[in-house]
Amino acid sequence: MIGDYLQENRLKNGIQSKELAKIIDVSKTQISRYETNRSTPPIKKLIELKPILKLNLNDINNINEQKNLKGHNLGEKLKNVRLKNNLTQEEFAQKFNLTKYKIHSYENNIATPNINTLIAISNEYKIPIETFLENEIQVYEDRLKQTIGDKTFNQGVKGSSPLWRILEKT
Repeated sequence: MIGDYLQENRLKNGIQSKELAKIIDVSKTQISRYETNRSTPPIKKLIELKPILKLNLNDINNINEQKNLKGHNLGEKLKNVRLKNNLTQEEFAQKFNLTKYKIHSYENNIATPNINTLIAISNEYKIPIETFLENEIQVYEDRLKQTIGDKTFNQGVKGSSPLWRILEKT
C-alpha cells in the first residue's frame, strides 16, 4: 500500500516523521496516518514528497492498481484484471492457453486456477501474486476446518500441505 511505500522510503532516506511533517507542512499525526494507510496523501503532497523521499510515481501508480484488486475474492480479482485490460473472456483465455469456460469458472468462483496460471497472470500484468492470494488462506483454512474439524486442523494439519505452504508465504 502507499503508506508502506512512503514509510519505507522515509526510513531509507533517514528522515524522521516529525522532520518530514515540517517540510511538507502537515502534522506528525498526518504523516502517521499516511504511513499506516489510514489516509492517502493528496496528489499535491505526493508531488512534494517525490524529491524528498526519492519516490517513483510509477511505483505509486502500481500500488494503487493493486489496491483496486484488494478486498475481492480471487475470481473478482481475475475478472478485474481482464476488464482493466479490455479483454473478453476468450481473449484472456487465449493469452494463457485456457478455454473461455475455464475463465468463466475462475471469475465466478466455480473453479480455482492452478498456481502456474496465477504466476503467468501475475507476471504478464506485473501484479504481485500475493495480491491474488491474500484472503485465500482464510478460505482454505475454513474449508479444511469444515472437512476435518477445528481440533484436528489445529493439531497439525495447518502448515503441512503444499498449498498451505504456498498460501502461508503471502
